[in-house]
Amino acid sequence: DSPDSPVPWPELTKCKGQSWAWKWDYCAKSCDGKNDCGDRSDEEAGMCQNCQHSSVEMCQDGKSCIGLSSGKCDGDDDCGDLSDEWAERCNNCSEGNVFRCTENGIDRCQP
Repeated sequence: DSPDSPVPWPELTKCKGQSWAWKWDYCAKSCDGKNDCGDRSDEEAGMCQNCQHSSVEMCQDGKSCIGLSSGKCDGDDDCGDLSDEWAERCNNCSEGNVFRCTENGIDRCQP
């Protein structure tokens, strides 16, 4: 098996760039907005119809999708560019589990 080998289920993908993934032929659920692979290779925008599904949103850098109910506005930088935590994309941090702060000139939500 190689990184380009297809998987038997279209909703699953093999993780890219993870040596441990190939050892066990690790598959992850793709395009669900969760970073199952650790490098977001299971959420790449190009593979996930450019994040058009109603349960995900594209990260600002355009590289991957983030889940609206898992990952976005939780205080963790899941996108890698902090765009999933920007206050303007998170109802100005109005959820009870986060507060608004400024980090490197960016208003963001923090737990």
